[in-house]
Amino acid sequence: MSDTILIRGFTASDPALSTLPNGVPVVNFRLASTPRWQDATGTWKEGTTNWYTVKAYRRLAQNIATSIEKGQPLVVSGRQRISRWNREDGTQGTTVEVDALGIGHDLNYGTSTFARTVEKRTVNEGSVQGAPQQDATQQSMPHSGAPLQEAPQYTQQYAPAQNGASQGGGAQSDEPPF
Repeated sequence: MSDTILIRGFTASDPALSTLPNGVPVVNFRLASTPRWQDATGTWKEGTTNWYTVKAYRRLAQNIATSIEKGQPLVVSGRQRISRWNREDGTQGTTVEVDALGIGHDLNYGTSTFARTVEKRTVNEGSVQGAPQQDATQQSMPHSGAPLQEAPQYTQQYAPAQNGASQGGGAQSDEPPF
Protein backbone atom coordinates (compact mmCIF):
# COMPACT_ATOMS: atom_id res chain seq x y z
CA MET A 1 0.00 0.00 0.00
CA SER A 2 1.31 3.45 -0.82
CA ASP A 3 0.34 6.78 0.69
CA THR A 4 -0.89 9.44 -1.71
CA ILE A 5 -0.25 12.98 -0.54
CA LEU A 6 -0.98 16.50 -1.76
CA ILE A 7 1.64 19.18 -1.13
CA ARG A 8 1.59 22.92 -1.78
CA GLY A 9 5.00 24.51 -1.94
CA PHE A 10 7.63 26.31 -3.96
CA THR A 11 10.24 24.75 -6.22
CA ALA A 12 13.64 25.04 -4.57
CA SER A 13 15.59 23.86 -7.62
CA ASP A 14 15.14 23.79 -11.36
CA PRO A 15 13.88 20.40 -12.57
CA ALA A 16 16.72 18.12 -13.75
CA LEU A 17 15.66 15.90 -16.66
CA SER A 18 17.59 12.71 -17.37
CA THR A 19 16.98 9.29 -18.87
CA LEU A 20 17.04 5.96 -17.04
CA PRO A 21 19.11 3.11 -18.55
CA ASN A 22 15.89 1.61 -19.95
CA GLY A 23 15.17 4.83 -21.88
CA VAL A 24 12.45 6.21 -19.58
CA PRO A 25 12.64 10.00 -18.97
CA VAL A 26 12.84 11.02 -15.29
CA VAL A 27 12.87 14.47 -13.70
CA ASN A 28 13.90 15.42 -10.15
CA PHE A 29 13.50 18.66 -8.24
CA ARG A 30 13.28 19.90 -4.66
CA LEU A 31 10.08 21.31 -3.19
CA ALA A 32 9.85 23.41 -0.01
CA SER A 33 6.57 23.62 1.89
CA THR A 34 6.18 25.98 4.85
CA PRO A 35 2.87 26.05 6.75
CA ARG A 36 1.53 29.54 7.52
CA TRP A 37 -1.37 30.54 9.74
CA GLN A 38 -2.82 33.45 11.69
CA ASP A 39 -2.69 33.24 15.47
CA ALA A 40 -5.42 34.51 17.82
CA THR A 41 -4.08 38.08 17.54
CA GLY A 42 -4.20 38.02 13.73
CA THR A 43 -0.41 37.83 13.38
CA TRP A 44 0.90 35.55 10.64
CA LYS A 45 3.12 32.73 11.87
CA GLU A 46 5.35 30.32 9.95
CA GLY A 47 6.01 26.71 10.82
CA THR A 48 8.99 24.55 10.02
CA THR A 49 9.77 24.12 6.32
CA ASN A 50 9.39 20.57 5.03
CA TRP A 51 11.63 19.54 2.13
CA TYR A 52 10.71 16.97 -0.52
CA THR A 53 12.50 15.44 -3.46
CA VAL A 54 9.93 15.15 -6.23
CA LYS A 55 10.39 12.62 -9.04
CA ALA A 56 8.29 12.10 -12.14
CA TYR A 57 8.58 9.75 -15.09
CA ARG A 58 7.72 9.53 -18.77
CA ARG A 59 5.48 12.23 -20.27
CA LEU A 60 4.96 13.97 -16.91
CA ALA A 61 8.75 14.27 -16.54
CA GLN A 62 9.11 15.87 -19.96
CA ASN A 63 6.22 18.28 -19.36
CA ILE A 64 7.65 19.33 -15.98
CA ALA A 65 11.07 19.98 -17.52
CA THR A 66 9.55 22.44 -20.01
CA SER A 67 6.96 24.02 -17.67
CA ILE A 68 8.44 24.41 -14.18
CA GLU A 69 11.24 26.65 -12.90
CA LYS A 70 12.86 27.29 -9.53
CA GLY A 71 10.76 29.55 -7.28
CA GLN A 72 7.36 28.72 -8.77
CA PRO A 73 4.39 27.82 -6.54
CA LEU A 74 3.15 24.27 -7.16
CA VAL A 75 0.55 21.75 -6.08
CA VAL A 76 1.99 18.22 -6.18
CA SER A 77 0.04 14.99 -5.85
CA GLY A 78 1.94 11.74 -5.55
CA ARG A 79 3.05 8.68 -3.66
CA GLN A 80 5.21 9.31 -0.62
CA ARG A 81 8.37 7.31 0.14
CA ILE A 82 10.38 7.86 3.30
CA SER A 83 13.98 6.62 3.43
CA ARG A 84 16.25 6.56 6.44
CA TRP A 85 20.02 6.44 6.07
CA ASN A 86 23.16 6.80 8.17
CA ARG A 87 25.47 9.78 7.83
CA GLU A 88 29.24 9.52 8.07
CA ASP A 89 29.09 10.94 11.62
CA GLY A 90 26.77 8.09 12.69
CA THR A 91 23.58 10.15 12.92
CA GLN A 92 20.50 9.12 11.01
CA GLY A 93 19.09 11.14 8.12
CA THR A 94 15.64 11.03 6.59
CA THR A 95 14.68 11.71 2.99
CA VAL A 96 11.09 12.21 1.88
CA GLU A 97 10.51 11.52 -1.81
CA VAL A 98 7.33 11.95 -3.78
CA ASP A 99 6.70 9.96 -6.96
CA ALA A 100 4.52 12.55 -8.68
CA LEU A 101 1.20 11.55 -10.23
CA GLY A 102 0.25 15.12 -11.14
CA ILE A 103 1.70 18.61 -10.78
CA GLY A 104 0.27 22.05 -11.46
CA HIS A 105 0.96 25.68 -10.71
CA ASP A 106 -0.73 26.96 -7.54
CA LEU A 107 -3.12 29.54 -8.97
CA ASN A 108 -3.43 31.29 -5.60
CA TYR A 109 -0.20 33.07 -6.59
CA GLY A 110 -0.72 33.82 -10.28
CA THR A 111 -2.13 32.64 -13.58
CA SER A 112 -1.10 29.85 -15.90
CA THR A 113 -1.79 28.91 -19.50
CA PHE A 114 -2.30 25.28 -20.50
CA ALA A 115 -0.90 23.89 -23.75
CA ARG A 116 -1.69 20.26 -24.56
CA THR A 117 1.26 18.20 -25.74
CA VAL A 118 0.86 16.17 -28.89
CA GLU A 119 2.68 12.87 -29.11
CA LYS A 120 3.42 11.51 -32.54
CA ARG A 121 4.27 7.84 -32.55
CA THR A 122 5.92 5.89 -35.33
CA VAL A 123 6.82 2.23 -35.53
CA ASN A 124 10.51 1.58 -36.06
CA GLU A 125 11.75 -1.95 -35.45
CA GLY A 126 8.90 -2.59 -33.02
CA SER A 127 9.56 0.38 -30.74
CA VAL A 128 7.80 3.69 -30.20
CA GLN A 129 9.83 6.69 -31.30
CA GLY A 130 9.26 10.33 -30.51
CA ALA A 131 8.49 12.41 -27.46
CA PRO A 132 5.63 14.69 -26.57
CA GLN A 133 6.02 17.95 -28.42
CA GLN A 134 4.00 21.00 -29.25
CA ASP A 135 2.24 20.57 -32.57
CA ALA A 136 2.29 23.60 -34.84
CA THR A 137 -1.00 22.55 -36.45
CA GLN A 138 -3.94 24.30 -34.81
CA GLN A 139 -7.57 24.42 -35.78
CA SER A 140 -10.09 27.02 -34.70
CA MET A 141 -12.87 25.85 -32.42
CA PRO A 142 -16.28 27.18 -33.49
CA HIS A 143 -17.93 29.72 -31.18
CA SER A 144 -15.06 30.05 -28.70
CA GLY A 145 -12.29 31.52 -30.78
CA ALA A 146 -9.76 29.48 -28.77
CA PRO A 147 -7.17 27.46 -30.68
CA LEU A 148 -7.52 23.69 -30.57
CA GLN A 149 -4.50 21.50 -31.05
CA GLU A 150 -4.58 18.31 -33.05
CA ALA A 151 -5.21 15.07 -31.12
CA PRO A 152 -2.39 12.52 -30.74
CA GLN A 153 -1.90 10.33 -33.80
CA TYR A 154 -1.31 6.63 -33.23
CA THR A 155 -0.42 3.85 -35.62
CA GLN A 156 -2.75 0.84 -35.68
CA GLN A 157 -0.35 -1.16 -33.50
CA TYR A 158 -0.76 1.40 -30.71
CA ALA A 159 -4.45 2.17 -31.15
CA PRO A 160 -6.71 1.40 -28.16
CA ALA A 161 -7.76 -2.25 -28.00
CA GLN A 162 -11.33 -3.22 -28.89
CA ASN A 163 -13.68 -4.91 -26.38
CA GLY A 164 -11.38 -4.17 -23.43
CA ALA A 165 -8.62 -6.44 -24.74
CA SER A 166 -5.07 -5.37 -24.07
CA GLN A 167 -2.41 -4.81 -26.72
CA GLY A 168 1.21 -4.41 -25.78
CA GLY A 169 3.61 -1.64 -26.61
CA GLY A 170 1.57 1.52 -26.22
CA ALA A 171 0.42 1.57 -22.62
CA GLN A 172 1.87 3.99 -20.11
CA SER A 173 1.69 3.19 -16.42
CA ASP A 174 1.50 5.47 -13.42
CA GLU A 175 3.98 3.17 -11.69
CA PRO A 176 7.67 4.14 -11.53
CA PRO A 177 9.69 2.17 -14.11
CA PHE A 178 11.74 0.20 -11.61
